[in-house]
Amino acid sequence: MTKIDIITKIIETKNNELEVAYEAIKTRNETVVNPGYKAIVDKYFNDFSNEEIYTKVSNDGELVTFLRPHVDYNYPKDLMDLRLRTDWKTGEVTDVHTSVYSTSDNSVWELERLQLVGQIASILIDYKDDFMAEMMSFKEACKKESKAVRQVGYDIEKDIRECNKEIHRMQTEAAEKLLNGEGLVFTDKLASVDISWNNNVRRVRKARIVGKTPSGKSADLEVTTTYGDNQENVYLFKKVRMTNLNTLVNQYKSYVINA
Repeated sequence: MTKIDIITKIIETKNNELEVAYEAIKTRNETVVNPGYKAIVDKYFNDFSNEEIYTKVSNDGELVTFLRPHVDYNYPKDLMDLRLRTDWKTGEVTDVHTSVYSTSDNSVWELERLQLVGQIASILIDYKDDFMAEMMSFKEACKKESKAVRQVGYDIEKDIRECNKEIHRMQTEAAEKLLNGEGLVFTDKLASVDISWNNNVRRVRKARIVGKTPSGKSADLEVTTTYGDNQENVYLFKKVRMTNLNTLVNQYKSYVINA
């Protein structure tokens, strides 16, 4: 088993760990965070004129939606929203904004929706500051543990990125070694390379560096191209910029190593 194989196995294990971490976040949101926010919302916004009305709260507690079944829809219809505004620097809840749609529909359902809007407005007039304070208090109480749960996932994601960077480094090193030695050989998918700004060579079967300038910034490149019924031409290009040859390395990684 090569070192890349070992790192690939590590990535597979880390991806499984990441799924567990994501599930832990989801479970916490479903069992602790969201029910906590909803309990506060339902404490203040209840006893509506219609018992079919209920609330839905986002996991961050910043969006409260009031819903009610409607005979013309196979899903609950939104009545109105409350949006909690937070300071982007401190995270402090600073205000509660209402979001209400307008309509010319004068059905009983819509008129009763307007009744709800009035009820919500009355509650906000009397208790908005208390409501905001309780939501903020719960948010602060959740912050430390929620951060710790999310940090587990962040750390795993970082490990995966580092593993992928190491694989990328090793593959680049291997391709560069071939380019400077026996040559890069393309089989199923042929490569292309810019020799200069106005000269692009296509259908490259093989490419290898046969010499470099003293600065190392340019190289003499031997290129084998294919045409027709597997017929080949071999060309020697002088002083090709090394930055142009990096495309050959990247194509080899994509077309051959990771094919």
